Amino acid sequence: MKKLSFLLIALFSLTGFANAATELNVVDSDGNVKTQFDVEDNIYIEGVCDAASNDITKVYIMNNQPSWSVGMEVSDVSAGIEIFEVNGNGDIIKKLIWKGPTNAGEYDVFLDVNNNRKVDNFEIECILGSGPEFAFRVGAGALPPPPPPPVE
Repeated sequence: MKKLSFLLIALFSLTGFANAATELNVVDSDGNVKTQFDVEDNIYIEGVCDAASNDITKVYIMNNQPSWSVGMEVSDVSAGIEIFEVNGNGDIIKKLIWKGPTNAGEYDVFLDVNNNRKVDNFEIECILGSGPEFAFRVGAGALPPPPPPPVE
């Protein structure tokens, strides 16, 4: 019986049924995962967001948030809110979310699955970035802190 249990667990793990996948990435036009873009670049997302399965979803690009919370209202800082349909598996195949030229800064990305302009509990998994872990940066960004003084 232990062997059968082990085999079933291994089978589910290998086929992806053991847990639902949510992995979103910000990518460039070639599909390369990036967090740093130039102002002229087009910016895309791709990946999987199970909460968005079979829904028409709006994508908000927001200034990097110190934290995200349920009930938080959202607004977009790009040239417009992108809207697209997500298939039944939650797959998002490279979608343009900000056409260059963009604005320099650090940004987070939020998928508003039910289109109510606020963060709901089930949408938390559809957020890229928070605090020091921004989703992407455009331009040079902040300079690193100066080195500490030499110890004598």
